[in-house]
Amino acid sequence: MLMRVKSVSELPQIQIDIGNSFCKVRCRLSGDVSEVVRVRDQDMWREDFFARFGVKINECDVLISNVAGENRLRGVRCLFEQENARSIFVASPIQSLRGLKLCYQDIAKIGVDRWLVMLAAKALFPSEGVCVVDFGTAITADFVANDGCHLGGYIAPGLRLLRKTLQVETAKVDFDPDQAGSELSLGQSTSECVDHGINGMIKGVVSLVEEKSAESDCARIVITGGDSTQYRRYFTLPVYMDSELIFKGLEIAHCYRDVCE
Repeated sequence: MLMRVKSVSELPQIQIDIGNSFCKVRCRLSGDVSEVVRVRDQDMWREDFFARFGVKINECDVLISNVAGENRLRGVRCLFEQENARSIFVASPIQSLRGLKLCYQDIAKIGVDRWLVMLAAKALFPSEGVCVVDFGTAITADFVANDGCHLGGYIAPGLRLLRKTLQVETAKVDFDPDQAGSELSLGQSTSECVDHGINGMIKGVVSLVEEKSAESDCARIVITGGDSTQYRRYFTLPVYMDSELIFKGLEIAHCYRDVCE
């Protein structure tokens, strides 16, 4: 039987999501959580960075989710080791935890971010089948039955990845990489054609997710990720949106850190 080893609110925490594009950071102090700050790795090395949260690194447990590779993780760990953090926890998926049972034969192949948002969504809706959609650099959708069995999912390129591919691979397609919206009308400039065409592709992913959520009896759709607000309008079914789902999953995993690291 797995045992919780600490309440999430007993000690100050620095929580970090190392993503493919940037890091997201939030802190927990005396039971309260800060706003999430999106930064580049090097920003965290600024002397005053964590002072804004009212925390001292050497008094904090550091919780990390990392999908960006070992080099990025080493750089972030180095900062907290130099500043004598109380502890450093790097989450790693396990086959079964808190009723969530992964379907992957090789759990090393599943991204820790997918596992964490599934953990959090299942904790929010423990008796329901859930579909968790994360709109990040990639769009991931995972389906979890009401008994906690992970049924599988989808991974598709997200907004930034699709735009970057067009920018790199097509010399004559010139557009503003920072322009983004959710329009689907016919584009009347190259930039609009790219933007609206990508939106159409993402709307297709949303339609597929809704179809499979009905087929698999995972009717509770939970969305998260940096682009979730932008694409929420494409859903025809009710959705629950939580932009901090990965941090909630990270806190759950930390409670079982004797087996999740």
